[in-house]
Amino acid sequence: MRKQIIASVLASGFALSSVPAIAQIPQEIKGTRYEEAVSVLSALNIMNGDENGEYRLGDTIIRSELVKMAVTAMGMEAAAQTSKDTSNYTDVTKEHWANGYINVATSLGIVEGDGDGNFRPNAPISYREAVTVMVRAAGYETAAQSRGGYPNGYITIAGENKMLSGVEGQAENPITRGNVAVLTNNTLETKKMEQTGYGAVPEYGITDKTLLSDNLKTDKFTGQVKAIGAMTLSGVSAVNEDSIMIDDKVYKNSSNANVLGYTVSAYAKRDSYNEQSIILAYPIKGKNASIEITANRFDQLTKKNTNDAVMYFEKESDARSKTAVIDSNAQIIYNNRSVEYNRELLDIADKAAFMTLLDVDTDGKIDIIFITEYENFVVDYVSSSKITDTSNKTIKLDEIDYKIYQGFNEINISDVKKWDIISIVKSPSDNYHEMYLTRNTVSGRISAKNKDSYTINDVNYRTAKSFKDTLSIGQRGEFCLDINGDIAAVKNVSTVTNSYAYLTNAYKTNAGDVVELKVVDKSGEKMTLALANKVKLNGETVNTEVVFNTLVKNGKTDKQLVTYVINSSGAVTEINIAADKSASGEADEDNFTLNKRFTDTVYKSDTSKLGNIRVTNDTIVFDISDEDDIRVDNKSIFANNQKYTGIVYDMSESFDAGVIVLSDTAYKPEIDSSIAVVKSLSSGINSDDIQTDIITVLKDGKESKLYAKNDSILTKDGSKKLETGDIIQYKTNGKGEIAGIRVLFDISKKGTEFTNEPEKDLEIVYGSITKKFTNSINVSVGDNSSVNYSIDNETTVYSVDTSNNRGSVKTATIDDLAVFDGDEGNRVFIKIVENKVTEIVIVR
Repeated sequence: MRKQIIASVLASGFALSSVPAIAQIPQEIKGTRYEEAVSVLSALNIMNGDENGEYRLGDTIIRSELVKMAVTAMGMEAAAQTSKDTSNYTDVTKEHWANGYINVATSLGIVEGDGDGNFRPNAPISYREAVTVMVRAAGYETAAQSRGGYPNGYITIAGENKMLSGVEGQAENPITRGNVAVLTNNTLETKKMEQTGYGAVPEYGITDKTLLSDNLKTDKFTGQVKAIGAMTLSGVSAVNEDSIMIDDKVYKNSSNANVLGYTVSAYAKRDSYNEQSIILAYPIKGKNASIEITANRFDQLTKKNTNDAVMYFEKESDARSKTAVIDSNAQIIYNNRSVEYNRELLDIADKAAFMTLLDVDTDGKIDIIFITEYENFVVDYVSSSKITDTSNKTIKLDEIDYKIYQGFNEINISDVKKWDIISIVKSPSDNYHEMYLTRNTVSGRISAKNKDSYTINDVNYRTAKSFKDTLSIGQRGEFCLDINGDIAAVKNVSTVTNSYAYLTNAYKTNAGDVVELKVVDKSGEKMTLALANKVKLNGETVNTEVVFNTLVKNGKTDKQLVTYVINSSGAVTEINIAADKSASGEADEDNFTLNKRFTDTVYKSDTSKLGNIRVTNDTIVFDISDEDDIRVDNKSIFANNQKYTGIVYDMSESFDAGVIVLSDTAYKPEIDSSIAVVKSLSSGINSDDIQTDIITVLKDGKESKLYAKNDSILTKDGSKKLETGDIIQYKTNGKGEIAGIRVLFDISKKGTEFTNEPEKDLEIVYGSITKKFTNSINVSVGDNSSVNYSIDNETTVYSVDTSNNRGSVKTATIDDLAVFDGDEGNRVFIKIVENKVTEIVIVR
């Protein structure tokens, strides 16, 4: 039926044409040397695509995949299913998807393991190994052994039987899935070798049997398709909807193909009653010459000698057209039905239509013309009895026969939704409608308008013939596409854009006639932008005064996240302020939205969630904790079990954050970050020529020197600078500067013992050792009882000696740990992460 033509168009991403749909084969194989082989193997269920329907023909095939193909090609699918409950190899479990196939192939002697009890199901297989398997599948094992055995004997036999025709590769190299498809298809039609004598020396001979006909019960023949259901060539009676006529014989039709008029290789599967059903009808190359023409590539009708002729452009960009001459006895198939020849039907200019011109006898003249003309409905309302579109046109379903298809599949009227685009193909008598539903949309902004198309996201789209609305440059929306990939409707105008910026200041220039904005854009660049004279503010065109009064309240800029658009001169032509839906927390994927405000919310790295908000690799993070140094970061800014405060923007329905603006210090060290023991603090000029602090620390057993982001970072108790012996954790920014710290121990309070839990799963103990053991120490804090802490040789130990001005901070060992001595005043600082001691500092 004609549905397969259009369905194949949908599956191939709107490369619309009326080329026959060949058994639901993906676009990736069309026009390649693998096309026929994969078409046949797919129809026979020997080779299938992956979960995305892709055949990955350039990928190397693995051993288990090849075995599945060989066993299925031998008609042993049922045997494989019954053999999967046992396992013959240590590396193939009973649950492995190919276990049954591997068991059958092993029992038939087609494959074998590696001699150590393993099969290596995921290992790549070489060209010569694949050839060996297929030679054995065709029964030529003995012949191959007599010609030298593995590998040359098998390759020789395969070559003599044309099994290697079109197969590329080198004997020792891995073979690709595409080449295995060609090899397997060749093997299907190779005459099998079977044992013909059973004496002391068995005899073997070549038969007239093939795997295709004998094992798979499938006949292959050629002929011209005269009818498919109600669609027929002139003078031929229609057949049942599930039937196909090839030459003068009618068959059951289980193929998804529209090849009316084509000379085909037909594959007919025989059932237990020996009745044939066509599973594939594949146009024979060289026997059919076809031209596909869309309305956009149609030039004009003309005459050549006395014959009608169609002038068309092979590509839309071509300046010179070509001519196809129509045979005087040509037939027209219009919207799936044979109709009388009508020259006017050939003129598809300015119609929502496409055509295929077919030359069945390759004499240079067109014998059959397929024309499909359709009408788009933009669904507004749907019920069991009618469909109404957005312009109030109605289809009364109870007055017609109809079918609805989405892709290859027939669907029910209950599956149709508002804003679906239905392209309707009406039979000439108007009593039967085939409807093709698409939900393909493109979201974006119209950046350019051409003569008859619009540019959205750098791609040109035409408008459908039925589209009557006016589109303008700068308009954003969700554009609904029909089966031809043309714009059939604009679902909504959206203020969503990824041109995010954080507004820090809005002001008028000295002249007072220009409004300028200070922003930090999503790349982290600080920019000054001037407003154009007319600006769209949340989609409404206003003057700059309105924008200024919206952004500045009581003389103070309302600092916030905005989205913006600039023209070719660099002036802002659009600015959007987020709609505040934080009260409900709902997602609004059509508009720039503030979805949630959060305070002291914990981030979990194992789920990548900030509370219930998912932070993805695409989430943009603005860190405004230091308004003088706003930075833009990504997911990596978040530390496990840390608390954050901020705002979520453009959240999806699955709670993925589009943008997060953090108002606390986003540069909190992770709880398992190594401690840093301060050796010294000084000041200097950083790479931006800004004076800041320079700190020298012991960390991970080594001395490091780092700049601070500014001179207010390295402080404790709000203002006091860090000093020698203080213990901190720190986090750096993209420049390697310390951007945030966590003070764990203040050396000036070394006489006060304490326990503290700065963050969840991070514990600090500062006390006195009461007993020391080989792998643990007992420590008391204040007047509390001692607690035992396990330590090992992996534990990092430092020493701080406040009585020694030189070298007072150094690395130490577990052997340096000692029981508390009142005269010496020695205590220990212990960092514990998730109940494990990770670092110790001896303080004297």
